[in-house]
Formats: sequence, structure tokens, C-alpha cells
Amino acid sequence: MPALVHRPIRRTLIGLVALVLAAFALRVVTLDRLGLAYDEAATALMARATPLEIITFHWNAAYEHPPVWVLLMHGWSQIAGQSEFALRFLPALAGTALVAIVWCLARSIWPDEPLLPFLSALLVAFAPVLLYYSQEARMYTLVVLLMLLSFHLMLRLHAQPRWGTVIAFWLVSWVMLGLHYYAALGLAIQALVIVIHGLLAGAMRRIPWIKLFIAFAGALLPLLLWMYFSPGFRTTLTAVLNSVGANPISWHFYLSDLWRELSFGSIRWLPPQARAGYIVAPLVLLGALLVAIQPRRSTRVGVGAWIVVALALLPILSGVLAFRTLAPRYILWAMPMCYVLVALLAAVLWRRHWTLGIIVMLLVIGVDALALQHYLGPYRKSEYREMTTYLQARGDPQTEILLLEAPRQHLLAKYYVAPQWSVYPMPTVPLPSYWPVTAPRIVPEDEDDRIQAWLAEHEGVWVSYTSEVEVDAGEFLAKYLTAVAYREHCTQWLDVRLCHYVSPHQLSPVELTPAHLLFGDELALIGAKGTFYHLAPDTTRLLVQLDWHAQQKPSLDYKVALRLLRDDGSIVDQADDYPIGSLLVPTTWNQDDHKPGYFALTLPPHLAAGRYKLQVSLYDANTLEPTPSTELADSSAANPPAAEPRTIAELHVGDTMQLLPAPSNQ
Repeated sequence: MPALVHRPIRRTLIGLVALVLAAFALRVVTLDRLGLAYDEAATALMARATPLEIITFHWNAAYEHPPVWVLLMHGWSQIAGQSEFALRFLPALAGTALVAIVWCLARSIWPDEPLLPFLSALLVAFAPVLLYYSQEARMYTLVVLLMLLSFHLMLRLHAQPRWGTVIAFWLVSWVMLGLHYYAALGLAIQALVIVIHGLLAGAMRRIPWIKLFIAFAGALLPLLLWMYFSPGFRTTLTAVLNSVGANPISWHFYLSDLWRELSFGSIRWLPPQARAGYIVAPLVLLGALLVAIQPRRSTRVGVGAWIVVALALLPILSGVLAFRTLAPRYILWAMPMCYVLVALLAAVLWRRHWTLGIIVMLLVIGVDALALQHYLGPYRKSEYREMTTYLQARGDPQTEILLLEAPRQHLLAKYYVAPQWSVYPMPTVPLPSYWPVTAPRIVPEDEDDRIQAWLAEHEGVWVSYTSEVEVDAGEFLAKYLTAVAYREHCTQWLDVRLCHYVSPHQLSPVELTPAHLLFGDELALIGAKGTFYHLAPDTTRLLVQLDWHAQQKPSLDYKVALRLLRDDGSIVDQADDYPIGSLLVPTTWNQDDHKPGYFALTLPPHLAAGRYKLQVSLYDANTLEPTPSTELADSSAANPPAAEPRTIAELHVGDTMQLLPAPSNQ
């Protein structure tokens, strides 16, 4: 086994090529497996603007990075289009190229460790977090690639100070900093290590300080000018500084979450098995310790090894000590360096005994396998694609509209929803053609008339509710629509919920019960109507309108139980809610209020022929005690109040379905 350490370079290169091809296949084969998330949709839409519009927007907008990424995607979209695969292809290429550049860096910094380049490249090729961001239509793997390339150029400049290398370093850094502000942290770490290492190693005179200073100053100058003059950056900086300390996070919780996300790769909704990522942490620290205790090397090799340690550890420590909102994707370039340190530990132990090196590698590969099984299996980052597929299969853009409960959804809606759909935001804000939008809170008094107008004009309304509370913390939209329309059904996906409401103005229901029922001497059912609604060929809903009259101000928050029963008493379907939903519970009503309530029951496909009873009852929402009822027209002692449900209609199923008034209330 130890003979493997001295294998020919040709075999090493063959191994590198195999790793690059395997990394490329892993990234590309599953590239469009998942739908776009919000940031990816933002990339797609923003890239549709003209270059001048892109630059102007990023110049003025808060919480936006410089425009290089969107400009790059604008040009790429002109060539490759904007399919999910095309949008993610450049990050996938960058993620693949990381394998080769890590191999080159490891070989350059540790020339006497022939196994180290291959082991480093192996770990980077299958690193879960790097695979994740290689399949996201964002700039993060490109930033990592350029960071490592700047590191490589800096080492060349440190050893052979040539102006051509300085210019190459500038170009790489300009593109990198134009992609993401936080890349400046990586350049600062490199410069800091060079200075400290030069001081401690007593090699100040041998270091080309002037060209290194010019290289770093020239690399940072365009970004500094952008930040100084850009109104958008100044707004962002002010907001960030004002929010420092507003939501303090315990450093150990922050570090735990950050490390699990970096090592396990599950960026959103970490599963319990993400704790396996803790296994990698001590291996990284042992690799860093090896750098400290290894014999003194040349100045170039020594500074390179310490930069690897600094790029791996300082970004994480800076988040713990100062910026506990630092997202893993902002310091993603730390992870390849972490894997190089683990590979260094494995290579050194391999020289002692090959089994020790294999144990280290298997520990990390085991974590990677567990993470990749999760990522390539049940993991989901967004399901707007699935939501819009469902909408377009069941909705009718000719007679229905789509409402966005949070306007920032409009980027995903514009990417996925067919252009035939009329899309409206809640609250009312102008929707830009390409850019994200921040909306104020919903003001009910400003929106209720608009909702009523839409219901009067359209047969149905679909509403997309986000999983994040953005503009409607009180859930006014959902509560109001439930009160004024039939909530036909809601379907939940990972980060979005889609509800369908049928307009009562567009239906022709039949009268169901002539008798008026009084519940608890307070709330009277003075009318009922019903009709069928066919959402799809295999889906039929029974829509029921119940008209209520407050004989006196209700003293209890009554709930309605509406049930469709078979002859044997078993339930076909049931709906339980307040009379008009939770917007206005009964105790908020006044005497003599008249209010219609809307309910929807699902009829299963191939419902057996026969007669079914539609029954209604009321109960106290707090105690669940049934409320006795009697007929308003007959409150004599011979007809005392009864707590049993009342039959208000019958459903006859044969060759057709008919909804008929009940022969008598029971």
C-alpha cells in the first residue's frame, strides 16, 4: 500500500481527470431535478433587463451586490436561454473546475505530499455543500473558483513578482468582487497572512511588498469606489449597522448551525442527520495543527499553507465573533480549504500507515454519502414549480385570476406561471418588470373592495400564500376570502400554499331548506343554498351557502359542523368552521346582523348510488358542547330544542346527482 504514495504522475493525472468527469456528471445529471427558489428566479428575471437597466438598478437598490453576476447571466441567457438547466449550468461548470484548481493548489503548496492533491480533489468533488451550490443559479461557486484562482495568482506573485501576474490578479479580483461583496474578506485574509508570516518568519526583505501592495490595492479599488458612490450600498450599510445586535444569537448556536450547513450541505431545513457534519470539524482542526507543527518550509510554501488555514477558519470565526448573521453561502470558499486540511491529515497519516489515512477519508466520505443521500433524495428547497404545475392543470386563466399574498413572489410567478394568467399582488403595489419588490403591510380597508370586485368579475380566485410572514401577519386575506367566497380547497407545498376560492356571484344554487332554525336562542339559520362545482373531471365539490341572522348579540363563539352522511350514518365529508370563518367570530356580531357563510364539501369519485343526508349543527368552539336548536316557526312545548344535527338537504346519486331540499327537518 505505501507504494501508492510514489505512483507515477501520469496515474495521478488520470485520477484527476476521472474526478473532474465524475464531479461534472454528478452536478449536471441532476441539474434541473429541483425547481427554482426565490433567489434563482430573481436571477432569471433580472437577467432579462438590458445591461444599462441592470447596472442602474444595482447602483440604486439596497441589499443588492454589484451587477457582474446579473450581467453575466444576461449574456449567457442570450446564448443558452433560461431553462432551469441553462440558468444553473455556469455554476455547475465552476463547481466542477474547483476540483482541478484545488488539486493544483495542494500540489503547489505541499510538493512533498504526492497523495495530497488527489485526496483534496476527491473530497471537493463530492462535497455536499459545493454540489448544492453548483446546482443553484447564483454566483456562489463562481466566487469560490475565483477566490482560489486569486490565491494561486497571489502565490505566484509572492514567488515571482511580475506585472503580468499583478494584472491577472486584478482581473480575477475585479470579477470576483463584482459578484459578491463578501469576497473582499477573502482578499483581506490573504493580505493579513502575508504580512504576519513575513514578520514572524523574518522574511520581510525577501517579500515583494510594493507589487503585492499594488496588487491588493488595485484589486480593491473598483469595489471601494462603487461602495463609496453607490446610493444602494450606502442604504444597505446604514440598515446593517442599525440592525447590529437587534436580534442577538448565541455564538454556540450560530456556530453549530453554520458548521452543519457547511459540512452537511443542507442549506434550508436541516435534518437531524446533519449532526454528522460535526465529525469533520476535529479533522479540520487537526489538519490546521499539522501546518503549525510541520518543519519550516520555504517562505512561499509556508505562506501558502497558512493561507489555507486562515481561509478555512477565519471566515467562520469572524461570523462567530462579529457577524452572527453571516450566511454560509457568503463564506463558501472556506470549505475547499477545510477539505484540503483534512486531506493533509489523511496524507500524513497514510505515510505512517495506510489504514490511518483511509480511516480519515472514510469518516468524511461517510458524512458526504449521508448528506448526498438526503440532498439527492427527499431534500427540497422550493416547490413553486410543483405549485404552478398544479395550478395550470386545474385552473382556468380565462375565468379565474391569481393573487399573490406577498408581492415578492412575483418573480417566481413570472418565471413559472403561464402568461395567460392575470396576476395581482396583495397589497396593491406596482410590480416591476424584472426587479424584486418590497411591499408594505396589507391594510384591510384598502383591499376589501378590490377583492369584492374580483369576485364579481371572475368565477374563481387562486391565492398563493408564502411560507414566510411578509405582509399579512394577521392573515386578513385568507380570513376575508373565507368569509365572502367558497374556499374550495387548499394545497400545501414546502414553501407555498395555494388556495382556490369560488365566487358566490357566479353560481346559481338551489334553495335547500324552507324551515328556519334557531340555535341557542341567539343565532338563526334563515336560509340555505347549494350547488355542485367541478374543479376537474375527477373532482366535484358540494358548495353550500348558509344564511345567518343574529336574533340577539351572540354570547358564544359558535362553530358550524356541516356533514354529508351515508344511510348508515358514516361521514362522506365534513366541514367545521365559524359561521363566516375566523375573520368575524360570532361574539363580534351585533343583534340583527345578517351574514352568509360559505362551505365546501368534497364528493369522492364514483360515489355510490343512493341517498345522502346533508346535516348542520352548531357547537361552542371553546367547550365543544353542541348547541340545541328548534324551528323558529314552532317553538311550542311539543317541539322542544334538540342538540341533534338538523338535516337541511338530501343528495340523490344515480345516473346523475341531484341536491334536493329535505322533506322535513330532523
